[in-house]
Amino acid sequence: MDKVKQLAEKLKELGKNDAQVLLFGTVKSIEGLTCTVIIGDLDIDEVKLNASGEELVNMLLITPKLKSTVLIGSLSGDLRDLVVLKCDEPETILYKRNGLEVLMDSKDMKVSVKNNTASLKDILIDGKNLIRDIQVNPETGTLLPSMLPVLAQFELKVKALFK
Repeated sequence: MDKVKQLAEKLKELGKNDAQVLLFGTVKSIEGLTCTVIIGDLDIDEVKLNASGEELVNMLLITPKLKSTVLIGSLSGDLRDLVVLKCDEPETILYKRNGLEVLMDSKDMKVSVKNNTASLKDILIDGKNLIRDIQVNPETGTLLPSMLPVLAQFELKVKALFK
């Protein structure tokens, strides 16, 4: 008996044989944009992490931590098309929209914020270099003219990413 039939039988046993399917399970593994979820003694693979199961230009992808509890469902009742609806413990959260990308990754305890023009990491590195390399007139304490384009470029990067 294949996994889909086993899952359907388990649902019948539970009295949940209607068109909407909502189940709790435990994440066994992550495979790109899908995961394997354990429900009872069944391993249900290819459960989508987002509605389409595809990498999109604009998307929100919340990847659950291994061994965490997830709510999976199929509002159509098709057990071959299950998707994670909620997770108790996200491991990564990726938001992409119109060139803006924000990634929070609890595995390496790091974040990334960037758009098509600039990244927060690059801005911070440029700021550090600007402070390190700053040149001032020793008599007046003002910036040397050669520093003005560098400062202007830094300002453009900051304005490209921040409101």
